[in-house]
Amino acid sequence: MKQYKARLLYEKTGAARYISHLDLMRTLQRAFARAGLPLSYSEGFNPHPHLSVARPLPVGVSSVYELLDLGLIDNAESEKRNAECSQIENHSSFLVPHSSLNKVLPEGIRVLEIWPAGRKFQEISWARYRLALGWDEPVSGQTAGAMAALFDGRPLPVAKKSKKGLVETDAAPLVRDVSVIPAGARHIEIRAALSAGETSLGPGQLLEALRAAAGEELVPWARAEMTRLALLDEKGEVFR
Repeated sequence: MKQYKARLLYEKTGAARYISHLDLMRTLQRAFARAGLPLSYSEGFNPHPHLSVARPLPVGVSSVYELLDLGLIDNAESEKRNAECSQIENHSSFLVPHSSLNKVLPEGIRVLEIWPAGRKFQEISWARYRLALGWDEPVSGQTAGAMAALFDGRPLPVAKKSKKGLVETDAAPLVRDVSVIPAGARHIEIRAALSAGETSLGPGQLLEALRAAAGEELVPWARAEMTRLALLDEKGEVFR
């Protein structure tokens, strides 16, 4: 039997953003089984399906650009279907009709596109985020400018977990392509690319660093909604 690797683009929004990575993998495996996907499995005493997620998302963060690779095999039924649709170039897309998948996935998780896997996830270097900050009361018109000034090259210390415990890291070099946009009297939106390579920075860690660095002119926000918009390669181009 032939084996293929398909790449899924899916979103994780709403209440689904609170599903942990481990629970997400279990949820996806059950959904793939209900959809009847011909998954390929590892060998040994405890076989498991070949699934790989690109840059697992922190709990509580939404995303409209999540990537997952899954291994597939051509069983008798799929071989027959492929013979009937020999003109379809995107072989893996035919094996995985995402409309069928979305029928068995929980609310907030939706497959957007499927194509044959190509580039390795190790080529992902950045992740683009939207951070929507909200205040209970109207804030000064200078607040957006004060927020933007925090990205003027000054250090942005943040505590990150390591094998040696908490280690202080400067978040500033791990952020690029920043824009700060006023979004009404009580809201500000930050868009930025955060490092997602060997040294990564999560959106929550960036907000911790900004809160610590904020001066008197920047009243602490009351709410923050974090959304991943895309995964990028080293050149800043969208990774597929």
